[in-house]
Amino acid sequence: MKLKYILLSILFSAMTILFVSCFDDLNTTPLDPKLYTADKAYSTPESYMQGLAKLYAALGLSGQSGPASAEIADVDAGTSPFLRTFWYMQEFTTDEVTFTQSDPGCPELSYNTYSTLNNPIISGLYYRLLFTITMCNDYLKQTTDERLNDRGVDDDLKAKIQYYRSETRFLRALMYYHAMDMFGNTPFITENDPIGTYLPPQRSRAELYSFIESELLELSDDPYMTEPKQNEYGRADKAAVWMLLSRLYLNAEVYIQTPKYDECMKYARNVISAGYDLCPNYAELFMADNGENIDARKEMIFTINFDGRWTQSYATQFLVAGSRGPNDPNFTQTSGISKSFKGSRATLTFVRHFYPGIDDFLGTMDEVVDDGNGSLGKYVNTLDNRAIFFTPTCHLPMSKNAGSSTFIYGWPSYKWTNLTREGIPPSYTDENGNVISLTEYPSLDYPLMRLAEAYLNYAEAAVRKSGGTCTDALALEKLNELRHRAKIQAEDLSSFTLDYIFGERSRELYWEAFRRTDLIRFGKYSGNDYTWEFKNGTFPGSAVPKYRELFPIPASDIGANPNLTQNPGYDNAVSNQ
Repeated sequence: MKLKYILLSILFSAMTILFVSCFDDLNTTPLDPKLYTADKAYSTPESYMQGLAKLYAALGLSGQSGPASAEIADVDAGTSPFLRTFWYMQEFTTDEVTFTQSDPGCPELSYNTYSTLNNPIISGLYYRLLFTITMCNDYLKQTTDERLNDRGVDDDLKAKIQYYRSETRFLRALMYYHAMDMFGNTPFITENDPIGTYLPPQRSRAELYSFIESELLELSDDPYMTEPKQNEYGRADKAAVWMLLSRLYLNAEVYIQTPKYDECMKYARNVISAGYDLCPNYAELFMADNGENIDARKEMIFTINFDGRWTQSYATQFLVAGSRGPNDPNFTQTSGISKSFKGSRATLTFVRHFYPGIDDFLGTMDEVVDDGNGSLGKYVNTLDNRAIFFTPTCHLPMSKNAGSSTFIYGWPSYKWTNLTREGIPPSYTDENGNVISLTEYPSLDYPLMRLAEAYLNYAEAAVRKSGGTCTDALALEKLNELRHRAKIQAEDLSSFTLDYIFGERSRELYWEAFRRTDLIRFGKYSGNDYTWEFKNGTFPGSAVPKYRELFPIPASDIGANPNLTQNPGYDNAVSNQ
């Protein structure tokens, strides 16, 4: 396909800003037929904050005219938000979730059989990441001292813009991190590169790692990066920088084949010491009013914010509606949302992390069906209140016969909900005094980073550094805090192993888009030493080729840019279907 370099007009509230894209075959057209110059777009003090707000909005929204709008052409609006495509690729490909519906692109993810043939989910995330990077680059171009002086921006606003620029650099590093994690070797462009007919070069995973690390380390010492807990809720601060550094270093052996355990522990410890605290009630972290809940907010480090009235998105709608009980006649009352997709199901492999006795209970039975009164729980012991499942009339284990016509195999998870702590959907009062319930699109904020991850990152780096059983005092203290919140009645840990961390990350962070990266780091994604239902498209599961630890770069981009080389293993698209 022919690469097109298109001028994008991106609407910021009542204004339009001109961008130059290096994307191919997106057929993107200006949202406003008038091509405003950047100087006109940035003509008011408010416009600089509006520009920054657009960058944050790109994490959760698909477009600027409601949930059915899309900024990226040829990609369905429902699967173009960063959060939704990111979640699909991190969860459907793993032992935590199997998606039982046949939506385009989803079976290939659930069966680990994705190819170069432009899977719409993979393409959606790829172009969303690059699109957001391009917007960040343009914002940095438009806010240099030279540009601000030319526009006569006063010193007070200049000082504020320096903070905006630091946040923009963080958002760009975050997008490059996920591009490196998912795709390995990607196109690379910064604010210093030319615009127009410019073919971006491809950078290796190691080169991307070096860039991301350098940016984050600079931001960690940047006086214009807000100190922890001092920024507006939903905006990045130094704790978010440290959290991303901790992730980067935890996975360093995967990315650059060099362990960085001490570095991971250092930045996780920075987060732990920054004044955050665990929310006493785990379930409240994932409710519709988590952004208004003081207890929930004290654990959340960086969030993607949503409001069912003003920021509507299929991203969080899928999280809530995508795993409702197939025979739950009251799903609106139990979810706070009016629609049910019924497609996401917990695998038996995942359920074992919570229910260690389930295999003894199943025995030689082909399947077991709860009698509708929760009887399975009487026989399968769990003392962990993080196990938020809907079990009545759902069958275990999954079978090859699971499909969109029944939705009875596997357990739905009710972890994500559009109900508030009061057990009702969020609402607002209109101009006529009527109370309007917000049940179509959820209002929950997505915790992209929270304190519990810092606990687990520190503990994992500590046990990997020890090379065996670990007794690190801080790690034990924080792991036991997680156990106490989960109401686990067993004695506190006095030591722990890497296997414990593998299970605990699944219990604490399940369905929060960590699992694929975790499986790869633990050496359990490819090969057949560890399998789960439908791994590699078979039941009960078989080996996944190692090359699938990277996703393919969309074939359209490979054909458009001669600087790009496909990831190994995907050279023959037909053979990889």
